[in-house]
Amino acid sequence: MKKIILLIMVMSFITAYGQNNWYIDNIMKNGSGSFKDPFNNFLSAMQILRPGDTLLIMPGTYYLTSFILPVNSGSASKWITVKAYNQNDRPVLKTIAATNAIRTINVGYYRWEGIDIDGDFLNGVYPLINLRAGTHHFTFYNCKWYESHTDGLVIEETDYVKIDSCEIYYCVHYKAEGKRKDAHGIMFKSGNKLTVNNCNIHHNSGDCIQSGTSLTFPTWDSLIITNNHLWSGMIDTVVNTMPSHTYWSENGIDTKTPDSADIAQSEDPDWRAYVYIDNNILHGFNGDYDWPAIAINMAVDATIKNTLVYESAIAYRLMGPSIITSTGTISKGPIVKMINCISYDTFWSALWPQTNVDSLRIWNCTFDNSIDTLWWPGIHVRAPSYFDDRVSFNKDNFDMRNTIFVNSMPPELAGIVNNTVYIANPADFVDYEHHNYHLAETSGAVNSGVTIPEVTVDFDCNPRIAGEYDIGAFEKQHDE
Repeated sequence: MKKIILLIMVMSFITAYGQNNWYIDNIMKNGSGSFKDPFNNFLSAMQILRPGDTLLIMPGTYYLTSFILPVNSGSASKWITVKAYNQNDRPVLKTIAATNAIRTINVGYYRWEGIDIDGDFLNGVYPLINLRAGTHHFTFYNCKWYESHTDGLVIEETDYVKIDSCEIYYCVHYKAEGKRKDAHGIMFKSGNKLTVNNCNIHHNSGDCIQSGTSLTFPTWDSLIITNNHLWSGMIDTVVNTMPSHTYWSENGIDTKTPDSADIAQSEDPDWRAYVYIDNNILHGFNGDYDWPAIAINMAVDATIKNTLVYESAIAYRLMGPSIITSTGTISKGPIVKMINCISYDTFWSALWPQTNVDSLRIWNCTFDNSIDTLWWPGIHVRAPSYFDDRVSFNKDNFDMRNTIFVNSMPPELAGIVNNTVYIANPADFVDYEHHNYHLAETSGAVNSGVTIPEVTVDFDCNPRIAGEYDIGAFEKQHDE
């Protein structure tokens, strides 16, 4: 009898404090949540989850007439996990009404894994996933979301979100009057620390990743974008009434922050949002002549490292103070540091720094502006250039060293850069024809740079050797 009582007490303890596996299946009868008697709806499943629990979703398509609403939080040591039962036969959460697929408020410590979310363009004005006020510590791993009529994921007053190894595509809004409208893959409106890592984000009618929409606080801070493939391009089919062969995405990455006056009146008048961009590939952002792959705007302190941009109208656009025409307000300038960045086949400018970028450091970059393929012909309304400072950016806080331009140096840089800016020709590279910008043994860029303490490795993460720095994004690996 004592053993039975003890067993009941242990089972009660486990039930009270979580660490159970629960199951949901697309069946007629709602059960108790066990493997043999699974739930058939997410309302029942969400209500029972406790710290340490795992909800396993059986294969199939789950038609959602209302959003999934997590009820209870996990804890720092016992996250709640919602995942596919079989990673090789993933469940699909499919909206069939104008609603979110997932909506949260005041919950935290959740991990979603191996799940597809299909809006079928029926979600109307509601993003497929909406993390709202008070949400914190949310991770999506190896998930997909697609076919959203508006943004795929919107983050509002939510802290510590991680999007890891996910695919996000076909967030598309095309207005009846025949104009593309923004539908972002990820919209980071407000909160602290969004990490986007190892994701494939493509073919959305807005930015792949945008931070900030409002010119007032509360706003966002700490955007970390690493190891991603962000891209776009024309396709030959109609998608959510957007005609085939239409210009798609606006930007790969775009930042927006509050108005300067609002910042000045805040508790931290020197505030800037932190942005870290490392080891990303971006291409295909050419919907209009001034749409860049990376748009660093307003009051941010941004570092861009080891990042490749090609086949885009502009590779890197850095925007200082400018009047926001809709409100008459003015933005504060960014601080930007670029290290080991590469661009080629840009149809307008490799780099566009605008008025009063507060500080701009460009170290060990390689810019090749040759245009091999006019793959969207007829839209190049400006002559291509490496560098465009039409509005006279702030040269007082400008530092360019150990940087390569192919064939000629932009005339805008005359007199403001030193002799470590190298004019290369195709023979300087291992395989210029195929955009392999590793340095040839005989290149004059080898061992010709200056030591920069903050630049410790090259694009491939090979070490830079003090006193032997090469110019450009790659350090020559000499044969032993």
